[in-house]
Amino acid sequence: MAELIGKHCSYPLCNQLDFLPIFCQHCQQIYCKNHGSSNDHNCSILNQNDNKIDVLQSSSAPSLLICSFELCNEKCPIEFLCPKCKKNYCIKHRHFDDHKCAFQEQRQLSSSPLPSKTTAKVNTEFHSEKFQGTKNETLANKVALMKLKQTAKGPQGVPLEARSHVFIEFNTKRYPFFFSKLWPLGRALDYLLNELKLTHTTTKYALFKIDIHLDLSTCINELENKSIINDADILVLKNVS
Repeated sequence: MAELIGKHCSYPLCNQLDFLPIFCQHCQQIYCKNHGSSNDHNCSILNQNDNKIDVLQSSSAPSLLICSFELCNEKCPIEFLCPKCKKNYCIKHRHFDDHKCAFQEQRQLSSSPLPSKTTAKVNTEFHSEKFQGTKNETLANKVALMKLKQTAKGPQGVPLEARSHVFIEFNTKRYPFFFSKLWPLGRALDYLLNELKLTHTTTKYALFKIDIHLDLSTCINELENKSIINDADILVLKNVS
């Protein structure tokens, strides 16, 4: 089972998931790039005593590094050195995309295929949930699961650790959902039919994994223990009437 990577920002009004979270040495909390600095998250420890601020601003404090991004002159006591262009950036511009790294753009251009007149139109309803056969398969699957957990729809009140996240395929479209691991699969099907507004039809539906007709009386956690269902799997909702 893939594990969620990254950390949620501790700022009360944010809670954003960040791949490279910032650890505040003062309040010992984790923050995203937008709230990584003490001023951005209004650090409670620094605000308890004005003398601490004076210490940070004294001559004994470490020298501040200026962000290399051309539209930013923010100073930061922590070095965020880009492994590609070897330049230092502030918290908000430390990622490749944030400072528009020239080396990253060159790599994307060199790897982009030439346009073809016969190229088929991409169906935007489908996503690359699995990355089998690639060198970074494990990491790619973790990223896919992370995106699924960010967008999945499910019943309120189910703790994160008790959720089973899957894609539901129905009528050539895929929908991100989560269910309680303690639910029988039949209860998950009833929830799906209600969310997809299929409860008022006389049609009977069932859930399949590839061509396997799943037993609706079995609890989801039992199916996971037997590796019949895993996080980020694709379950197909079919008409069986």
